[in-house]
Order: sequence, then structure tokens, then C-alpha cells
Amino acid sequence: MKMYKEIIETKTVTKNIVVDHKLYCDVCKKEIPDNSWYYTLITGHHEWGSDSIESVKNIDLCSESCVQNRLDFYFKELIGKGYNTAYFDLTREYYRRKDHIGK
Repeated sequence: MKMYKEIIETKTVTKNIVVDHKLYCDVCKKEIPDNSWYYTLITGHHEWGSDSIESVKNIDLCSESCVQNRLDFYFKELIGKGYNTAYFDLTREYYRRKDHIGK
């Protein structure tokens, strides 16, 4: 009969979990309050072929005035420079802090 010797090690595992989550406007840097609407603006262009992925920007905005500010900048910078494939996608989303905690 074979005898097996058990070798036991004690290991400690550390797991990082999110305990709080805050969202900030990328234009005015204000905190977007919990349980409120905000805007996500995605901009980019296709002028560089496969490298155009580097032009994509995802921006969180707290108000219509910040949206207008960023769109004015976007139209001057990209479309004003002759980028014919420039695009933007604006969506309105609802922010709930508890949806992001514990992940």
C-alpha cells in the first residue's frame, strides 16, 4: 500500500473590488451626479486607414453646453481641416453609481 504525504501551503489571495465610482465631465471637469442624465460623445475619422482607430475619442459630458463646446471644437479641428470621413456619435445615458460598484 502506498502512503501519500500531503503537503499543505497557506496562501493569501488579494482581490481588488470597486467600492465607489464617480463620473466626471471631460470638458468642465465637474462630477456628474448620481442618478442623472449625461452625454457620451464618440468622435473619429477614417482618413488613416487601419490607423484611424487612434483618432477615436470617447468623451463624457455633463450638460448641453459642454456638448456644444466639444462639438464646436470637433467641427473646427477635424471638419475644418478637410477630414471628409469625420464622424460623431452622441448618446444620452443615465448614470447610476451603484451599477458600477463591486465589479
